[in-house]
Amino acid sequence: MPSTDFGFSRWDELFSLGPTLEVQIGYDSTYRLDADRAPQIPIDRHPALVDTGSALSCIDSVLATRLNLPAIGHQSIAGVGGVYRVDMYLAQICIPALEWVIHGQFAGVHLAAGGQPHRALLGRHFLRRFRLFYDGLSGSVTLSSD
Repeated sequence: MPSTDFGFSRWDELFSLGPTLEVQIGYDSTYRLDADRAPQIPIDRHPALVDTGSALSCIDSVLATRLNLPAIGHQSIAGVGGVYRVDMYLAQICIPALEWVIHGQFAGVHLAAGGQPHRALLGRHFLRRFRLFYDGLSGSVTLSSD
């Protein structure tokens, strides 16, 4: 069963950055979820926030453009800044620490432009398959599927 510890050694680091996983992002048009192989996407790693406040998983819009992810339409989303319309992209997000791939549609949001250190958000759609243990006292975070 996939499991990873990915918190910080101190609570203040977890407080500052939130639960952050390293992920790979790209799009392999030949990839299928039932395949016995990982998608062929760039090996660059990007910080992704595990975000219980987001229903969807999202990718930074500038990164999505840089990676030439296929734009497949638009969707209205709501956040602390109100409701706004975003581009939707097809992509795979690989989480090496879990040996897990998220495949599908992702909202293109303005993380870098907003000064955020993350380049992706992993929302509740992703979390529905895992248990998240967040220990704010120690700074530790564990994600597991058992």
